[in-house]
Amino acid sequence: MLFNRKLLAVALCIAVCVIAFPRQSISVSHAQDSTITIGTTDLPLTLDPAEATTYVSWEVLSHLYTGLTRQIAGSTDYELAVAATHTVSEDGLTHTFTIRDDAAFTDGTPITADTFAYSINRVITLDEEAFDLLEGIVTSVSVDENGALVFQLTRPIPYFLGLVSLPPFFAVKESDFPANNLNQFPTTLTGNGVYLFDSWNPGDSITLKANPNFQYGPIAKTDTIVLRRYVSSFELSQALETRAIDLVWRDMLLPDAIQMAQNNPSFRLEHVPSARMWYVYMVRRFDYMDDPIVRESFLLGINRGRVTQEYFQGYLTPAYSLVPELFSDAYNPLWKTIPDTAQIDRKLRDAGYREANISRAQINLITSQSVYGDYYVDALNDLTKDFIPVRVIAINITAGQNLEQRGVFAEAVQHGDTPTSVFALSPVIAHPDYYLRALLHSNGLLARGGEFGNADIDALLDQAALETDPTVQAELYRQAQTLIQPENIIAPLWEDTLTVLTWNDIGGITIEPNSFLHYDLLTREQ
Repeated sequence: MLFNRKLLAVALCIAVCVIAFPRQSISVSHAQDSTITIGTTDLPLTLDPAEATTYVSWEVLSHLYTGLTRQIAGSTDYELAVAATHTVSEDGLTHTFTIRDDAAFTDGTPITADTFAYSINRVITLDEEAFDLLEGIVTSVSVDENGALVFQLTRPIPYFLGLVSLPPFFAVKESDFPANNLNQFPTTLTGNGVYLFDSWNPGDSITLKANPNFQYGPIAKTDTIVLRRYVSSFELSQALETRAIDLVWRDMLLPDAIQMAQNNPSFRLEHVPSARMWYVYMVRRFDYMDDPIVRESFLLGINRGRVTQEYFQGYLTPAYSLVPELFSDAYNPLWKTIPDTAQIDRKLRDAGYREANISRAQINLITSQSVYGDYYVDALNDLTKDFIPVRVIAINITAGQNLEQRGVFAEAVQHGDTPTSVFALSPVIAHPDYYLRALLHSNGLLARGGEFGNADIDALLDQAALETDPTVQAELYRQAQTLIQPENIIAPLWEDTLTVLTWNDIGGITIEPNSFLHYDLLTREQ
């Protein structure tokens, strides 16, 4: 299997190359003796890397551990961290890492290639949720005769340096996480990250303390980080107003956050475009969806700019390419249109569609209210406002009514069981291949379920996965989008947004598009 079924379900809801980085001496400054409290509606359900799969659990673990690689702050690129060197075989299927000689846990225990092999093979052996990240991709993890860590893959992964930065690939101590058992709620945890594990009251709060001996960069700017959970957007707003918390991160409803920032000059709303992309997707075998005129007319009638401005006040970004604008080289704005309803109306009438119900085209647009929130569903109703003059298309919007429908909705989209659906794709690693392979490749679940696989698109994506020249690779991604666009099967709607609502005296807020807040950069300004 070339694309993992379980990972896409979560996402819908979410020549030999040698790289060596020289060691640099780091000037260490003392962390501020201070505490910053982050309010959220979401805390980890587990801190065992073999089971943790949510963004919040990965975020916490990524401050407690440092992996083979790490994301460069403010970018979608990755650099070596605990790894000293990295080589890739010509076929892209073998990745070899050597480990820094000075790598160690905070208690002084050395971290070696064997430590990583133990930890990653533990994830594979336990076969819990985190294994979904490796399943169908990683076939083996071993230590070679030279003491290097070796990964064998099923296919080339152009974002593999990003993949191994995630918690399922972290080196952990066997005393914390035994080989054959989960430890969902550790009371002690020995890592090698910028923060130390201090305490955890599951479901209520987590406290982290700055690691004064952090090896891989500057130490944290704030001594203590407390994450505190609240059950609703309303409770978060109350906690912020009473200064029980310093900032809100996951998940105050966007309209509430905007209103609070506008009404209180002591607050500000920091935001960046999210790597999460929204799409509309049509399956041709359903009734009117097999008519290219209907599909084209519907997509031509979408006014992305109006909806994002009028409803989301410009916080969401109109999307005109299947990959977000943060990948400027691979960005291909083929879907940029301003609706001309008169032209669409003529096109449909010429094709035989009339206002009478018996001859009207029917578009049943399905989304999941329980996953994406009521205000997104309201925006979809607003999305079709431009169709009011087009009486020959009837648009019906159906939304899920309870949380249990999340999996049902994702499965239906993947299997091609929904005539027209709107969903969000949250990449595990923000990279053009992750979006395009999931959406377009014949072995991706959308193409298989909707029966629109294209051998030429497959060839472009497979070639791009092996390409080492970023410029050539980006051109291949643009070409793949060019081939699918005339089919009018899938189209982008908008890029989501990530927001932090904070008091004005909290600085250093750095949010990555892939939903990662740097706790270590937060400061309390005097």
